[in-house]
Amino acid sequence: MAQADNQMPIGDVLRVAAGELADLALLGDQVEAIIAEMVGQAGDVSPDLLRRCQAADLLTQRLAGAAAFLGALAEAAPSNASIDVLDAVRGITLTDQAQRLSGQGVVAHQGGAGELALFED
Repeated sequence: MAQADNQMPIGDVLRVAAGELADLALLGDQVEAIIAEMVGQAGDVSPDLLRRCQAADLLTQRLAGAAAFLGALAEAAPSNASIDVLDAVRGITLTDQAQRLSGQGVVAHQGGAGELALFED
């Protein structure tokens, strides 16, 4: 998929970005289920907390919408247009994400969890 000197067809870049967002939407669904389970176990929950928990659903829907949008742009992109993706991925701190977005070793997310970060002082 990647071409010489970090050039990738714009359609491919958009397709990869759309896939990344779609994966994030799926992870959002999983987080949503966890939140629902935790809220269900909490017992008496304030309406304000429930409303704030619904933000996870909105996040998932927006990610899925953005993925669909980028996917449609990918299909409409001119086949002869390319872009250098190297500068765009330099600021990405997750190596596997940077590799996927740059077209190197594109690996679909397998649904496994990352490290659990417990918030401690």
